[in-house]
Amino acid sequence: MDDDDKTSPKGRSRYIEPKRFISLVEQLHRQIQQRRTDAHHEEPHEAPLVRETRRLYWVTGVLAFIGACSFGAALLQWDAMRGQLNAFQDSVALDQRPWIGLENLSIAGPLAYDAKGWKHGKRWHITLAYRLKNYGKTPAAHVVFWMHMLPIVLHYQGGGKLHGTFIGDELNAACTWPENSTEMSIDSGQLVFPGDEWPQKTFEINGDQNAFDEAKIAEAKYSGIFLLPVCITYRSTFGHFALFRKPSVSYPSFFGNDQYRTAEGYRLGKKSRAAINLAGETISGNDLTLGQPGFQASYAR
Repeated sequence: MDDDDKTSPKGRSRYIEPKRFISLVEQLHRQIQQRRTDAHHEEPHEAPLVRETRRLYWVTGVLAFIGACSFGAALLQWDAMRGQLNAFQDSVALDQRPWIGLENLSIAGPLAYDAKGWKHGKRWHITLAYRLKNYGKTPAAHVVFWMHMLPIVLHYQGGGKLHGTFIGDELNAACTWPENSTEMSIDSGQLVFPGDEWPQKTFEINGDQNAFDEAKIAEAKYSGIFLLPVCITYRSTFGHFALFRKPSVSYPSFFGNDQYRTAEGYRLGKKSRAAINLAGETISGNDLTLGQPGFQASYAR
């Protein structure tokens, strides 16, 4: 292009157009750079906020975990303390509870099989005298004495079952009746203070007719002597309120709810060691002997 074309208006406009294009490219480049710069300036402000938020979440989680652990430790400590308090209460109650014992049991009449004083036909019956004493440190309430009578049958197999007289079961049966009687307020019993004796009383017992009928069936296993399961049930006047736990007995009582029992088994037989006739006879008290059968013959709780 010659000089005249450059100086002419038309030539001058064509010469400026490349400069404008370059200027637009530079302007676009500057805008991109500005946006990058702005983004770079914003990141330092946003990053600390995100980091602080995450840190807050972590701190909150750690505190929640520590709180849960502390709560669990407190529960364990409370449970341990409650166990210690209950153990202390049991120890004190065991030391201070009443203990009723059978001071004396003796024959006070003949052993007979008749209908005397009974409207339901003949039955075995005998009268015994007994005396109780409280060997504990606190009064015993609802003291009830009970016994029954049955023939002792040696154990034998029959019909795939073991039959005979089980002393432990009979002792438990002798205790169940007075305990239920106290619960239903049929017999509220007596109150015996520490060291005091229950004045001697008499108790007439009737034989368990079902047990005698079964003994006749297995007469070959009949031992020739009778069993007298004796039980004394009573409650404590100490520790009426239990610490941090429910009473051991659900039914209410004016006195304590702890139920105790003293159970003993006695054998009744002839001094001559002859067998008592299951068909029936009358034996004078002087010709009878009273003793304990030995194994599983007594317990107290």
